[in-house]
Amino acid sequence: MKQLCLNLSVVALLIPTAAYSANKCEAIFGPEVSSVSDVNLFGTDEKDQWFAVRQGRTAAHINLDSSDAQPNIFFAFPEGNSGTALWFDNPQSNANLKFSNSPREVSGSGNLHGFEVNVRASTTELVLQDVVLGTMRDIRDRELNAGQWSPGHQMPMADKVVQGRKILMHQKSTNRKYDYILEVEVLGDTSIVQNGSEVRLTSPSEVKIKVTSMTNETQLTPIPLDRIFKPEFLAKADPKRLEALSFLFYEEKLMAGSPRYFSLFGRDSLISTTLLMEHMLPEGIEKVLGANFSAMNPRTGQASHETHEGEFAAKERRQKHQKFIGIDDAIHDYKMIDDDFLLANLMLRYIKAYPERSKTFVEQKDARGFEIKSLVMKNFDLVNKKTAAFAKNPVYSNLIHLTPGHSTGQWRDSENGLGGGIYPFDVNVAFVPGTLKNMRDVLASKQTPFYDIEKANEYDAAFNVWNSKALPLFMVRIEASQAAKYAEPFLKRLGLDPANFAAAPKEDIVFPGISLDKNGVPVPIMHSDDSMMMSFGHPSKEYLKIATQRLTMPFPYGLTTPVGVLVANPVFAPVELQMKFGAEHYHGMVSWAMVEDVYNAGLSRQLARPDLDANLKQDLARSKQIIQHVLNVKSSLGGVEVVTIIYKNGKAIAQPFKGDAKSNPLQLWSYLGLGAE
Repeated sequence: MKQLCLNLSVVALLIPTAAYSANKCEAIFGPEVSSVSDVNLFGTDEKDQWFAVRQGRTAAHINLDSSDAQPNIFFAFPEGNSGTALWFDNPQSNANLKFSNSPREVSGSGNLHGFEVNVRASTTELVLQDVVLGTMRDIRDRELNAGQWSPGHQMPMADKVVQGRKILMHQKSTNRKYDYILEVEVLGDTSIVQNGSEVRLTSPSEVKIKVTSMTNETQLTPIPLDRIFKPEFLAKADPKRLEALSFLFYEEKLMAGSPRYFSLFGRDSLISTTLLMEHMLPEGIEKVLGANFSAMNPRTGQASHETHEGEFAAKERRQKHQKFIGIDDAIHDYKMIDDDFLLANLMLRYIKAYPERSKTFVEQKDARGFEIKSLVMKNFDLVNKKTAAFAKNPVYSNLIHLTPGHSTGQWRDSENGLGGGIYPFDVNVAFVPGTLKNMRDVLASKQTPFYDIEKANEYDAAFNVWNSKALPLFMVRIEASQAAKYAEPFLKRLGLDPANFAAAPKEDIVFPGISLDKNGVPVPIMHSDDSMMMSFGHPSKEYLKIATQRLTMPFPYGLTTPVGVLVANPVFAPVELQMKFGAEHYHGMVSWAMVEDVYNAGLSRQLARPDLDANLKQDLARSKQIIQHVLNVKSSLGGVEVVTIIYKNGKAIAQPFKGDAKSNPLQLWSYLGLGAE
């Protein structure tokens, strides 16, 4: 049994409610657990290392990041989307943090649980700096120097209490219900030097420490994947990728990604389930639907984009001067606009696949006690309300627009993701028509619980208007004679030699803008949301021809590089807009595994159509080969969410994204490719 010997006053400071022995040396940690765990994943690159571990119900993602001037370590816990983090100053500017062993589970009184791990640094001195204990949202902000960490703000931090060879840090949750603990113990020849509030770790060789973190938030219950997916799917899929995927599945919630998004995200779960649906058990689909309907606004029918929980929700309540002490309820974010259609679309596809079973499902109640059927109808009514105006008068101002006062509303949810536009392409051209068509099919079938032939005909008429009239509003044409005049200075601004890239095409380049601005003018950013159109929408043959052109035509005139498909290519945009879509931007000239997997599924869906001629199918097949090639190239990166594509000596190289956001090594929708294995 591991011993933690503390001065009794220090113990009382850290966890006032805990009980300690009279000899002032309390075994607060339980017996060591076998190194064999339910999940034990490890990832590394030049400046980052991480473990994702789960032993029984104790789980954490432990991350070492040496890529910045201040290296850091953090523990992310699924329960409450909570975490603990510590940043170091590195006077010698040469620290590279590395794990010395695998994490070990630890536990303590009052439901304390967590992990300890040994870490070494390739430097002789580290200075403890910022400590963030509580919510991963604050840790994310500190990583990016954003939010309350931006200039002019000051975040409260936990005190560092030095006791012998240990440094103890503790934070009580805002709602006063939970504790977050971080402990650093020096090992070997490493010493602690304290000078006032400054705490240094020094060593004649290299700094070695043991870091322990615990919380007493309520642990979650993992869901075995055989309760979500069909046996034949599990038998064929890669075991290590399944292990990574399983890290995100719990009875209490389906998480968007590890380590920074340990919450239910409507969009992520809905897109993932839609594309993996054929491989899922019906009860697995129902679990995702049930979670999203339980998070839906029961008055408006709006789907939740993100669940704010734990410490983040408590802080939000306090900021709004609401009761927060002892309150544990989640808060839901309804500002996004794509989730509403994605929820309806998944529900409709489920009804079409399981008409009889769906009758029983909708009679059940959600986690709050609302009848699911009433929630479904409220969501369907919202779809009808939002799409009716354009169906009657198809002008740009009647399209689905961002929520007033917000610059984001769909998956490109960074501030510049839509280039300043307010009418997103994917929502209006893919998700709305796809949902209306499924609505028509379900309401026209007497086998479903929502049969209504009159409304089915109305939705059919609305679908035809949306599917034919929305797309032309977004189209951009670049004459062949002008293409090189855009591309060559663009490449030079990026520090690239145009001679190393393909010549301009001989035909005009036609593509839909990423969005429309407030005046209905297309924002001329070439983009990858053809993937959404192919997987969720109903593209015409003419559209598919130009969509395949964007894949078969290499960068800078198209989207494809040898190692990934760009989610945005600003080559034909004004210079000031190009600067907002660089390789350092989360939705800029980067590659997302999710997008390539959605492309792959969408191309398969289009290839299955009986109405396409041989030439068009050949173009689609060639595009699919390109997608499969770039997916294979990046397979070694696992489930990493975003990839930066850089060029060295004329060669394209893919590496995990480093820029205006931090990507997750384990992201739910980065495992969509499991369905194609």
